[in-house]
Amino acid sequence: MGALLISGLATTGVVAYSAAPASAMPSPVHSSANLLRIADSARPSEDDLDYRMAPVGTWRDGNGPERTSKSYFTFLLQNYFEVEIVSATVSVTEISANDCAKPRATELWRTEVAHNPSWLNQPAELSRVEQTGAEPGCVSSRITWDVLDEVRDAAGSQEMSLTLALLMPEERMGDPAYGRKYADDLSIDLVYTDAPTAPADPTVDGEACRWDGNYTLSPRPVLGALRRNPWYGWSQTVFTAWDAADPSAAFTTVVDYGENGPMEVRLPEGFTVDGHTYEWTARARDVMGDLSRPEPPCRFTIAPTPVNPPVTTPHDPAPGTPAS
Repeated sequence: MGALLISGLATTGVVAYSAAPASAMPSPVHSSANLLRIADSARPSEDDLDYRMAPVGTWRDGNGPERTSKSYFTFLLQNYFEVEIVSATVSVTEISANDCAKPRATELWRTEVAHNPSWLNQPAELSRVEQTGAEPGCVSSRITWDVLDEVRDAAGSQEMSLTLALLMPEERMGDPAYGRKYADDLSIDLVYTDAPTAPADPTVDGEACRWDGNYTLSPRPVLGALRRNPWYGWSQTVFTAWDAADPSAAFTTVVDYGENGPMEVRLPEGFTVDGHTYEWTARARDVMGDLSRPEPPCRFTIAPTPVNPPVTTPHDPAPGTPAS
């Protein structure tokens, strides 16, 4: 079993540590799309089109008939579930324009994840992303969009993938003068801070926390959690408990820096009251002072201590009767 800490610090009011990162080091990452798929009106039921470029709007392939396309780029996000994303910018290279006299009308949209898109099976378009920049000229070597909200939302919901689509607005979709082609290099430049991973598997007196709360006979229950920190080898574990009916008085204690594994603390004498319900959380704090994201608190109730009547036997005298 992991470290057991008996003592702690009782505090009144708000717990005295900051939940905001104090000095986390930003980490930049360049993330290329894992998948590019094209929805093409000329091949409406095919779902595996990859032209090594990203056509948008209406265009011609040589002397062939006009066709209309949307291009879907899909990114994997599982590496960003436990980090704080600070910025996220999409960029792409423009290759050609059908008519430089027409202004660029290409839009970037977040869509449902495009596993197998086709013209007849297009993923729903969820939200349009605002363009933030473009190099001057008819054809731009770099066009950018701010996708911080989209990446944060998908990663925060622990969605494995995010799809972004280059497309033409409905009123320009069928006009070949607005058609353009893009490279298959659409990518996201991310900056994140890697806050520590929250402790897992909380327990009360050795029993896993229940969704409807635990019961314990002990006036000093032992709270436990598993320290698991892939980003840093060492971290503290901060335990905080409070009366659910009166959170103004909280008990906070820290299990000092150590390796990953089970951590436990015992609540102090006099902190709990029979019949009261308490809530508690455990958070990791790294050497930079950053705390893991808050998790839903666990709940437990101190079961009232039974009062046992005195045990008598037939040979015991009645109360007030002198013994013979």
